[in-house]
Amino acid sequence: MTMLRYRRLQIAAMLIDLPPTKHMLESFTVDLLSSSASNVIIAVSGIFEETLTQQAVMRAFTRTFILIAGPGGDSIRIANDELQLRNPSPAQLQNPTAPPVQEPSQAGVAAASVIAAVPAAVVAPAQASITSPLALSPEQQQRQGMIEQFSTQSGMNREWSEKCLAENSWNYEVAGQMFTRLQSQKQIPPEAFVK
Repeated sequence: MTMLRYRRLQIAAMLIDLPPTKHMLESFTVDLLSSSASNVIIAVSGIFEETLTQQAVMRAFTRTFILIAGPGGDSIRIANDELQLRNPSPAQLQNPTAPPVQEPSQAGVAAASVIAAVPAAVVAPAQASITSPLALSPEQQQRQGMIEQFSTQSGMNREWSEKCLAENSWNYEVAGQMFTRLQSQKQIPPEAFVK
């Protein structure tokens, strides 16, 4: 089952299926991860309650958006939107307005998974052999982020994700459509999903 959604109706239908929530607005933070002439990447984090059952369940979230200029440059479009849910830390529950603090053992992995999921990010994926993201050119950084995001969303390993993106001229949307078509036709070999 794929979690990728394209086009307005598919996205709206998925949002309607989410459980009812009550967001704690005082917990919200907005971070600017990257900004260039062609895109802006922001992350919104906070805490909310799922109010579906009698006993409310607290959740923490980070929602990362890649924003691009619309046709003519007079509007903004969401090119990519990634929602990550987790249980809030005890510190977040005690003081929702404090920025989230990650455990030292998980901080590097969590930061890489959030930032590397964004194509124009400036962080190399956690499992990459390159230790310094500054050693990569901006184009290489963008491609590494695209590979990581595509791997996460498709379930394919990095090698096959890179192959799919490269064969589609690094056009993320076209690669996603090709992946969906080939997967529905069962033409993707099982080794593509071995990580």
